[in-house]
Amino acid sequence: MATFEHRGLYLDSNGQVRCSCNNRQCGEWDKYKFERHFDQVGHKKFETDREAERVHQASLDELAAKAAREELERLQAAGTRSTRNVDADIPFRERFVEMMMRVGIPLNKADKMKSWVESECKRSLGSQADLAGHIPKLLKREEELQESILKGIKYISIIFDATPRQGDFFALIARMIVLDAEKKRAVADQQLIHCSALKGSLNASTLAGEVSKGLQNRRIKNDQAVAAIQDGCYTNGAAHNLMNDIAALTGDGTRFL
Repeated sequence: MATFEHRGLYLDSNGQVRCSCNNRQCGEWDKYKFERHFDQVGHKKFETDREAERVHQASLDELAAKAAREELERLQAAGTRSTRNVDADIPFRERFVEMMMRVGIPLNKADKMKSWVESECKRSLGSQADLAGHIPKLLKREEELQESILKGIKYISIIFDATPRQGDFFALIARMIVLDAEKKRAVADQQLIHCSALKGSLNASTLAGEVSKGLQNRRIKNDQAVAAIQDGCYTNGAAHNLMNDIAALTGDGTRFL
C-alpha cells in the first residue's frame, strides 16, 4: 500500500482501498488495476491539481518567510531586537497583520512561522484571536484612506457583480483616473469599495440596494459615479436599469451610462 500512497490511495476505516481523486473504493489489492486507474483522465487531473496546489502553497510559504525577513530587518534597523517590551508586542502584531494582509497571506498561516518570528524578532505574536483583533482597526484605517482618495476624484465608474445562485456574494469596485506621482502621468486605478455576503437570493432590487449602500458607505456623491459596468447576467442588467429608473423618478440619484 505504501507504494501508491503518494498517488492518492489510502485505507478507509473498514480497511478498504480508496483513491483520493474520487474517494471511491478501488476493490481488492491489484497492482496492475491500480496502475490502469492512475492512467484515467480523472485521476491525472487530480494529480495535476494537487501538484498545482502544492506549488501554490510553497509560494505562499516563501512569501510569508520573505515578508517575515523584511519585517525582521526593519526591526533590527530600528534597534528593537535587543529589547523585550511586552507593551511593544501590540503594535508589532498590528504591523504583522497589516503585512500579512497586504501580501495576501491568510492569518492561519501565521502558526507555521510563529516560533521563528517570535525567536528572531523577540516579540510575541499571541494567538490567532489576538492577531484577528487588529483587523477592525486596520480596516477602518483603509476605509478612511479610501474615502479621502475617492473624495478628490471628479468622475468614477463602478463595476459590480454578484453570485445570485451560487453563494449570494456581492462585490462593488470603483474605477477612476488618478495621478501616478512616480510616473508623473494619469493612470487608471480601481479599488474594491464594498463587498457583502447575503442570506437571501439576490434579485434586481436587492442588488441595486447593495450598489446604493456601497456608494453611500464611501460617501460617493451622485454626480461622481457616472457609469456602471457589469456582465451580461440578467440580474445585473435588471439592477442597472432599476437604478436608472429610480433616479429618473426621484431626481435624486445617479443615472448610469
